[in-house]
Amino acid sequence: MKCFLNSSNANPGDPAEVKAILFAVGVCVLFIGFLTAAHRSEQRHNGTTVVTPYKASPPPAMPVPPVTITEPPPPPVPDLNARFRTVPAEFRGVNFMTRNYGPYEFSDGTSRDLVLVDGKSRHVENSAEQWFDLNDVLYTDLGRWLPGGDRVANAS
Repeated sequence: MKCFLNSSNANPGDPAEVKAILFAVGVCVLFIGFLTAAHRSEQRHNGTTVVTPYKASPPPAMPVPPVTITEPPPPPVPDLNARFRTVPAEFRGVNFMTRNYGPYEFSDGTSRDLVLVDGKSRHVENSAEQWFDLNDVLYTDLGRWLPGGDRVANAS
């Protein structure tokens, strides 16, 4: 081999030596190929992969709109005060929503004439608002609750 390394391009060297070197190079290439093939087959058996191919995930499922069950509205609550809203004949000419009710003492201790207009009274004094709202008028005969069931006599 010393001859092969020291030879120049003009003199190719001994043909037996060239055959031996080519044989050694061929055996090395085959050995490296064997190791590569054995390594790849070992990866396949172990389930590990060096290069993972890109796999697109499936598109998300279309959302299903929720089923809405509409319940019928609850029945209206009966008005238990309906019988007290019937205006007696004696009060048919009285407008309780627009009326002067006389002196009224508010929660802060002040007293003022309570005058309602359309069922509302507003008074602002020194950045303190005093208000009163009349929401409903109910009628009943108080004579039923007097002792003995006697009716109050009209005083003239």
